[in-house]
Amino acid sequence: MRKRFLKRKDKFAAIMDLTPMIDIVFILIVFLILTANVAQNIFDLELPKADEAYKNEQTSKASKEEKLTLFANGKFAVGETVYSSISLFKQVILDSYKQDANIRFLIIAESTLQVETLMEFLTFLKANNITQIDILLKK
Repeated sequence: MRKRFLKRKDKFAAIMDLTPMIDIVFILIVFLILTANVAQNIFDLELPKADEAYKNEQTSKASKEEKLTLFANGKFAVGETVYSSISLFKQVILDSYKQDANIRFLIIAESTLQVETLMEFLTFLKANNITQIDILLKK
């Protein structure tokens, strides 16, 4: 660091320029933030190891994935087929589950969907012992 000397009433005072040190500190902070690993799990859980046997087991269990879309306007979709009746929508889900008990459902809900509708739907799934579900969320 360089020092500058100022003359004040016949006394010399050393003033250090801290600008380069502050720049380096900010660069280090930015570097550490960008390279830090973000914690994936908040809770201390024992996760299964993703070895080949586990991967093969998971692919054999989940033979099919079905996308279930819940729209805010009161319509529903299974895959690309849109239904305006929730009872018909639920019946199609039950039929799919009866055909393949290992089917995995991916729930896609609009962010403006009322919470009551989503909770009613999740209650329906639980009442029918459909447990292999995922909910699609924005990162």
